[in-house]
Amino acid sequence: MTTNRVSFLAFTITATLLGSLGGCVDGPKENTASGVTGATDEATSSVGNAVSAAESGGPGTQSGAGPGGEVASSSGNSSGNSSSGSSAPGGDTGPVTLADGLASPLGLVLEGGFLYWTNHGMPPAFSDGSIMKMAVSGGAPTTLAANVANPLFLAVAGRNVFWTGGGSGGGANGTVNKTSTSGGPVTALATGQAGPLGVVTDGATVFFTSIGTSAGNYADGSISSVPVAGGPVTTIAGAQFLPYYVAVDATSAYWTVSSGGGIQKAPLAGGASTQLAPSTGGPLGITLDSGTVYWTEVISSKVKSISAAGGATTDVASGQSRPSAIVASGADVFFTDAGTGVGDGSVVKVPKAGGTATVLGSGYTYPYGIAADSKYVYVAVGGAATATAGSIVRIGR
Repeated sequence: MTTNRVSFLAFTITATLLGSLGGCVDGPKENTASGVTGATDEATSSVGNAVSAAESGGPGTQSGAGPGGEVASSSGNSSGNSSSGSSAPGGDTGPVTLADGLASPLGLVLEGGFLYWTNHGMPPAFSDGSIMKMAVSGGAPTTLAANVANPLFLAVAGRNVFWTGGGSGGGANGTVNKTSTSGGPVTALATGQAGPLGVVTDGATVFFTSIGTSAGNYADGSISSVPVAGGPVTTIAGAQFLPYYVAVDATSAYWTVSSGGGIQKAPLAGGASTQLAPSTGGPLGITLDSGTVYWTEVISSKVKSISAAGGATTDVASGQSRPSAIVASGADVFFTDAGTGVGDGSVVKVPKAGGTATVLGSGYTYPYGIAADSKYVYVAVGGAATATAGSIVRIGR
């Protein structure tokens, strides 16, 4: 895979987007947003490659990274997004830049009136990533953890922030980490993971996807869990081919899978996984809200939904470009569309039941992580891959 900056979805969401992204997840449980990720030679690259892989039906050239999904109090995948927490003051419809000069922001979560995000860092090493926090009302961002290797997606619950990253080379050397929402020491909850990508938490347990290894042709991916206080890692479902993002409810985990795997479901306690919905459309981001699963597809250029109990699928939106991270809030779903290249990404809103899609913001370079409250949508815009051109943007919904 070519070296991409995940956050950009170096996403060059062209073949690399999915190729570099992989298909990640990140976030807490039901009612959360989710992100996406793809496979890549680097865990980080996993993000970019996921997109590429999603579009091609397999892993990309080894080296990239991808997006994912997640769940939380009201947030979840892709990437960590939620409709929880207090909304920002004011009546602006935006877009308003809350923070800029960032090194490839990727995962984004809204929790308790604060925005949390990952800065993936700068190439070629991506060793200078960070975990950031700021109030939705604005102000100076706070660095919770600095010099973090390849941070991808994140989830927040209680006094803890959790994120995936660290891996490289398509091997089993990734980590799932945590720190306090006030900053402080970083603790590795899981090590030796095969490309961890999407992540969500219910406050007691952290759930995450691992896209697999290049040696295993990415057919050895998994969905796993680990207690927030630390302890053994439990495999919920193994032998998955490029699992990207994940969402959870009280009993089950749901995730997107590349190459025809569609939307998968398995008991949190472990057991056989089943296909909740078939898809050859390149499923990527995923979120769960009020008993309904929503996901994006980068090949079919659609957003779809299905009851968590199963049944017929619904086309929520079609005719998009490369819909990526997604979050549900109120009567609508919101998603980022990476577009076909630099400067043509967008933020889109559509009713949960389907209908007319409304572009809330456009002209972005690699928009990815997304979150929403009752008034606003918040987006992590990766910016150019070789400069600190990323930003966090607020748009009236």
